[in-house]
Amino acid sequence: MSEYGIRLEFTNHVAVITIDRPQRMNTFNETMWSELERITTELRENLPRVIVLTGAGDMILTTREVKAREALALGLINRVSSPAKVLEESVELAEIIAGKGPRTVRSALEVIRSACGMSLQEALELETKKAIALITSGECYHGISAFLSKEKSRFPDIK
Repeated sequence: MSEYGIRLEFTNHVAVITIDRPQRMNTFNETMWSELERITTELRENLPRVIVLTGAGDMILTTREVKAREALALGLINRVSSPAKVLEESVELAEIIAGKGPRTVRSALEVIRSACGMSLQEALELETKKAIALITSGECYHGISAFLSKEKSRFPDIK
C-alpha cells in the first residue's frame, strides 16, 4: 500500500493510478484527495497517452452487479475480465491504444463525445473535418509508413 492510499506508475505512455486503501473499500479521505490533486498536476506535466484507474484489493460482486456488467458488455464496455486479470488486461489494452497515433485517438474521442448531441449530418461533417486535420498533420504518414515497412510506428508526442 502507498503512504497516501494512491499509487501512480508509468509504463511507456501509460499511467496507472491505483487507489490503494482496500481495508476501507478504497474510500477517499482528505489526504487521498490532496494526493490525487498532486498526481493530477504531475500527469499534466508528464502527459501520458492513456490513463488506467484501478482499485487495490478484492472485489466482491453481487448477483445484481454481475447482471449489470453482463448487460453493459453489449456495447458500452470493451471487455469483461475476471477480477484476477482486470488490471493486466486493462494495461494491455491501454498499451495498444497508446501505440496508436495520439492525434488519431484524441480526434476519435472528440467525435464520439460530440456526436451524441448532433444530427447525422453534423456528426459526419465533424468526422470529415477531423480526418482532414489528421491527414494534414503528418500523423497518417507515420502510421502508413510503419505499416508498409512492417515496423512499429513511432508517433511523436503532442501537447
